Amino acid sequence: MAVEGEVVRLGMTDVAQSRMGRLVQLSWKQPGRKVRRGRPLSVLESAKWVGPMISPVTGEIIATNEETFRRDSAIANRDPYGEGWLYEIRLADTSELERLADAK
Repeated sequence: MAVEGEVVRLGMTDVAQSRMGRLVQLSWKQPGRKVRRGRPLSVLESAKWVGPMISPVTGEIIATNEETFRRDSAIANRDPYGEGWLYEIRLADTSELERLADAK
């Protein structure tokens, strides 16, 4: 997750994409949609697994990376912290960030 002011960019972690295997499909929620921390944001599907991506924050979706995934569904596997992002969300409450674990 990348944070810039009140906007976060969400995607899968390297651990998640490695365990899941090659991503083949995902459902998208569109910009303007409100999301809640702890609730499903997308359904991810690979040859090994199908399940939800849970939102770590509450806010409003302001952008998706859907077009990149249309061109290359495996981008999250190759570049989960760069071009493989999924959503940009404007936070409803920036204090939620304090409750999240970091890579350290």
